[in-house]
Amino acid sequence: EALPGEVGWSLATTRSVFENRAVVVGRDRDELVTGVATLAAGEASPDVVSGVASGDVGPGPVLVFPGQGSQWVGMGAQLLEESPVFAAR
Repeated sequence: EALPGEVGWSLATTRSVFENRAVVVGRDRDELVTGVATLAAGEASPDVVSGVASGDVGPGPVLVFPGQGSQWVGMGAQLLEESPVFAAR
């Protein structure tokens, strides 16, 4: 059985890039499976983010947030203020 990190890496690096995108957030396999089922059912959840990519965004990550504390002063406060997805967590 593959580890969640291995599955995520494969999905991010070995799949075709499509216009529709989704991210499922979870701490373990069970939470990730629940998130995928929620996504498949079209239900809303703070653990599932989906949308449509627009324009040429180029390669690479847009935001890296390891969850280990602030990467710069005020980062968490700014995310709470500007990101409904982050604030919902």
